Amino acid sequence: MRSIIVLGMHRSGTSALTRAIGALGAEMGPSSELRKNWENLPLRQVNEQLLTMGQGTWDAPPSQGWLTPDTARPYVYLARSTLEKQFGSASVMVWKDPRTCVTLPFWLEVLVDPVFVLVHRHPSEVTSSLQARNNLGPAHCYAIWERYNADALRAATGHPTVVLAYDRLVTDPEDSLAGVRTALADFGVELPHDPATTDHGLRADARHHTSARPDAIDPDLATASQQELFGILRDLPGSDKSLQPGRSVPDPHPISVEVLDLVRRVRLQQQRRQQRGEQPGMRQPIKRREIRRSVTP
Repeated sequence: MRSIIVLGMHRSGTSALTRAIGALGAEMGPSSELRKNWENLPLRQVNEQLLTMGQGTWDAPPSQGWLTPDTARPYVYLARSTLEKQFGSASVMVWKDPRTCVTLPFWLEVLVDPVFVLVHRHPSEVTSSLQARNNLGPAHCYAIWERYNADALRAATGHPTVVLAYDRLVTDPEDSLAGVRTALADFGVELPHDPATTDHGLRADARHHTSARPDAIDPDLATASQQELFGILRDLPGSDKSLQPGRSVPDPHPISVEVLDLVRRVRLQQQRRQQRGEQPGMRQPIKRREIRRSVTP
């Protein structure tokens, strides 16, 4: 079985893209296990267990170096058996879960000859979407955007990868999907259906947040490392049988690391309170606090 893994930060079009690739002929798993965001729930639960093992969450991933062969080993059988149960004898599967951006080194030990489709979106648009959905602060959103995209790039380097910008995906979906299909075929993964005659579901009017500066990132909001990562993503080739970013992915600014560490500590504190049976009203979610930058990026 060949595996198409869709990578991308939350709110970056991974759901719509996965649904579209499924419409082109890739197996998405039992419909009873698909959620409205086209995520296979049992596989997502494996990711959630990995993050919990590292004392992290989707919006505060574990600190760097958390995922080692020793720490991941207990989950390998679970992951393989879940893949077998969910996809069985399918010749081509597609799966997405944004958390896979930070757990990908684990899945590289589980999957056989995977190919990746990486979709990236302007951080200001991701921030606007996360603020509307989760009420997260800008510094927090930019830090998560950086962590997910940087981790995905590092882990996908050297592997067959298709790269898509979200804005092109929604403004020119048929041409974008045709490019994905052609690139996947070059990787030896054939999808039987033509995007031009397939109900792929991608629509430009589904886009709710648009950056005022699509070709640039605001230096007043972004750190130097986030600005550099934005440039790296925009310069990536459309497809590559052995992805090479061209320049090293920068380490995050200490402020971004501090923000995620703060959120992680608060999340752990919330979990402990829940385990002690305290009422939800006693919690103070980090999303209701304003995380202010203490230094200039």
